[in-house]
Amino acid sequence: MVTIPDSWIPSAQVRRIICHWTAGSYNASSVDKEHYHLLIEGNGNLVCGDFSTADNESTGDDVDAAHTARLNTGSIGISVRCLSGAVERPFDPGQFPMLEQQWTVMAELAAILCWRTGIAVIPMARIDDRFGFGAPKQGGPRTGPCFGPLV
Repeated sequence: MVTIPDSWIPSAQVRRIICHWTAGSYNASSVDKEHYHLLIEGNGNLVCGDFSTADNESTGDDVDAAHTARLNTGSIGISVRCLSGAVERPFDPGQFPMLEQQWTVMAELAAILCWRTGIAVIPMARIDDRFGFGAPKQGGPRTGPCFGPLV
């Protein structure tokens, strides 16, 4: 079970959680901590980033975890440390594939954050439609820049 210290998630006006992977090794770096609120290392441990979720209430001052172009305001950025050298087609996870433990921690972490912050969970297709990431057409492939990280 994932445990998040209260000090890591101060009260803030947030509307969404964006899950990433870093395309790096299994260990968090100082650059990672500048860009994400929470990181999940290869052993499943959580690492707190340099900026609090409250820093992303407003991003006009450039004091925030800048993890997603044009979508940082009101967003919590969490990232799994993995997939260095990954290739989408033909799929190759590289030297640091996402581990099942990391995937599980990410899902638990996102659920806890939704519960603590009051963020509603919505289907991915609605997110794709809203932000133009290429929602899958009925019976067709996804058209956006996404690929499955697990092997």
